[in-house]
Amino acid sequence: MSKKTEENPKKQELFVDYFTSGETEGNAAASARKAGYSNKNDARAMGYYLKKRLSDEIMARNRERLSSIVPKALSKLEAIVLEKNLNRSIQLAACNSVLDKSGFNAITKIEDVTEKMTPEERSQRIYYLIDKLGFNDLYEENNDKGQKH
Repeated sequence: MSKKTEENPKKQELFVDYFTSGETEGNAAASARKAGYSNKNDARAMGYYLKKRLSDEIMARNRERLSSIVPKALSKLEAIVLEKNLNRSIQLAACNSVLDKSGFNAITKIEDVTEKMTPEERSQRIYYLIDKLGFNDLYEENNDKGQKH
């Protein structure tokens, strides 16, 4: 690799562009070829070199891309969480994703306290949770069909 080739800012910028988006995304050799680094062997070596040398620029570009799609992703997650006709497990996964990305860690330890409750206390707790989580409509719908809980 010549010093002139290594320090070509236009080619380096093109490499970052091609490496972070489009059909050569994530492929250092193909991105180097597309950016103008000539033969296959030279492009492979240059791609490896540029990927290491320009890692800060690549990370900044990826962060920029992510920041532009975060609002759309949040809107989609919000729609999933609020959709009444969607499978509850999908909604729960969306909720967990939102909470996780917001810095609220998932519960890793669950203690079963139901054994310490009387049957009446368990029933009261269940009704409270059904109401609190907004599942009254689901509970009532299933209850109207004669299903037991």
